Amino acid sequence: MKKVVIIYDFLHGFGGLERVMAFQAESLKKDFDVTVSFGSFDKSISEKMFPGINVDEHSRKFFKFGFLKIMWTFLNRASLNRYKDSSLFISHSYLCSRLCYYMKKHYKIPYIIYLHHPPNFLYMDDKRMKYVGGFDVGRIIALVAGIFLGRLMRPDDIKVVKNADAVFVNSVYTKNRAEKIYNIKPVVCYPTINEIFKPLSRKSCEYVLKKYNINKKFIISHGRLIPDKRYELLVESLRYLKDKDFLIVFSGKIDNFYKNELINIAKDIGVEDNIKFLDFIPDKDLVALNNLAEVFAYPSVKEDFGIVPVEAMACGCPVVAWDDSAGPSEIVIDNVNGLLAKPYDLKDFASKIEVILNSDFKVKNHSKIVKSTERFSRSNCSKMLNSSVNVLLHK
Repeated sequence: MKKVVIIYDFLHGFGGLERVMAFQAESLKKDFDVTVSFGSFDKSISEKMFPGINVDEHSRKFFKFGFLKIMWTFLNRASLNRYKDSSLFISHSYLCSRLCYYMKKHYKIPYIIYLHHPPNFLYMDDKRMKYVGGFDVGRIIALVAGIFLGRLMRPDDIKVVKNADAVFVNSVYTKNRAEKIYNIKPVVCYPTINEIFKPLSRKSCEYVLKKYNINKKFIISHGRLIPDKRYELLVESLRYLKDKDFLIVFSGKIDNFYKNELINIAKDIGVEDNIKFLDFIPDKDLVALNNLAEVFAYPSVKEDFGIVPVEAMACGCPVVAWDDSAGPSEIVIDNVNGLLAKPYDLKDFASKIEVILNSDFKVKNHSKIVKSTERFSRSNCSKMLNSSVNVLLHK
């Protein structure tokens, strides 16, 4: 059985990128010997995200801290030598694509790149200045490298992308960016949603209200709670909501620095009692919360795609996002499965949330909301992925 290795820099939390990797591993394991490899990973998370899949580390084991392990893989291009018997690599980052390029050059092993976005630290714009927040050492190092070494690293990034045997992207928005930066023709392969995200009866979901002490109608916002996702915009928009009898439920891993920043903003505008942080929660509970929430609020600016709002819609929950011609604009069909706000007008964002909170939008559009997610089905994306892998491995 031919060996396929799916690689990324680290596994320290659950997010859209990690879900794409899990889907790819699950789709390919029937026909291939699949390994998922990280520069650094949290074993407790890997066991939940990749059940039945071999998960490994391609960095030096003696490094104690994750950022040192990742730095080692940057300095040592031969980090993947242990996988020189592999038939294919699938990379999910610039750092890993560099390693794949080395393996192709020295061992003639082909590689696919799934480009979630061009590296933020190399292609910085106003939005990317939120790339670093809190005390994330890895991001700080990446930002500094981008500022001082970007002129040298950008040609390297372009080289490893152009030499890939296939490049997939997660949205038309990312496709347009990739064409401009790399002068390539990537294929759009939308991230998929797990079948567990579906409409359920209210009765079967209500246990989460007691479990998490949610005693009023609520807005949900789930994902990697990091500064470049701009959750402070959501908190700041709450000042414009007339009805304060609601909760914003934040679900996802968050560091204390950014959490305190959001809490302080909420205190400044008098809505600290309206926000609740759940940290990481099981998928079963997330499905239940998505079913019960009035609306999913997605404040990310120029987001390349955004799988978490799609998961919410699959449960029948409408989404409010920015109409900024980025990934969410491809997902949200205005007045069908959600509402799009003027970029980046906090008052308009709040008004869109209020429209859904104070109307029968969710009930009236429920079937349309769910149906709109069919194009993100696993069967469609699995066929595309498996077809490309088989073509490469049977040349």
